[in-house]
Amino acid sequence: MKQTLYSKNDLSSLLKLSVSTIDNKMGAGELRYYKIGKSVRFDDDMITEFLSGQTQKKYKQKHFAYKHRNTDFSKMGNAFSMIKDGKENE
Repeated sequence: MKQTLYSKNDLSSLLKLSVSTIDNKMGAGELRYYKIGKSVRFDDDMITEFLSGQTQKKYKQKHFAYKHRNTDFSKMGNAFSMIKDGKENE
C-alpha cells in the first residue's frame, strides 16, 4: 500500500497557502494531520476532506436594496448622467 504524505511546505506549495495559514487550519481542527515526532504530515484523503469543507462555504452577495431600502436615490441617476455626459462642473 503506497501512500503519499505531504509536509507543511509541500501542502503550502500545493494549495498556494502560507505555512501559517496551514498552522491556523490545523489548530482550528479544520485540517487533520499525522504527528510523527516533531513533524506533521498530510495524506490525500485529509487534503480532499479539507478542500471539500472549504467549498461549502459560499459568500452571499449583500443585497443593496435591503440595506438602503429607506434611502432616496432619485437624484443619484441625474448625477451619474451628468458625469457621463461630461457636465460634472456645471
